[in-house]
Amino acid sequence: MKSRIAYLAAVAAVFAGVRPSGATPSTLVWIPSTDLQAAGTWHLGQDNYFPHEGNSLLDLGLTYGLPKAEIGFDYLTPGNDPWSLNAKVLLTDESASKPRVVLGGYGFGTDSNTTASNLVYALASKTLADGSRLTLGYGQGRKATLGPDNGMVLAGIDKSFNSRWWGAVDYQGGDSAFGALSFGVAYAFNSSTSLILGYDFYNAPGVPGTVTAQMDLNF
Repeated sequence: MKSRIAYLAAVAAVFAGVRPSGATPSTLVWIPSTDLQAAGTWHLGQDNYFPHEGNSLLDLGLTYGLPKAEIGFDYLTPGNDPWSLNAKVLLTDESASKPRVVLGGYGFGTDSNTTASNLVYALASKTLADGSRLTLGYGQGRKATLGPDNGMVLAGIDKSFNSRWWGAVDYQGGDSAFGALSFGVAYAFNSSTSLILGYDFYNAPGVPGTVTAQMDLNF
């Protein structure tokens, strides 16, 4: 199952009092995944994040699939600069002898002082014999926005249990607003609509964790 789920840095940033932003590519729970939106199709996502205290956050995102690529934008509220962009391209597909590899970027916001995180990443994934998929990669963002801890390891594991249920755990390193350990379980109502429930533990000191509930629609 492919779910374009997490809003990435903007969630932690809003709750921490800083606002680097990240548009959402196809993801696991929090980190980008090696999945792509199918060519010629759209994805609409409504992602809600609920901290233990303070305001909740809503991300509305739209992604379009291209041949071996995807592009997207998100609108985040609350926030003074709500718009940001993302893109991803497929470099190699998975085979028996090699992993699937993608190159992408997200967090391309409209304000160079607050939302231009400009994180670029490379990811590889490989499906194991039991159907689990391992993902590993590295990303680096704009130091002027994220601070000195602007490089980060990306890692995750996900698995489809049947045609309706899917689960994942992922990790994004560093103490910037992007750093988090997350897990989630998704249920597909049909071939185009799914819901994920999960939890995000942010690496940055003092940032409260968030319960997340997200609807995803492909058309």
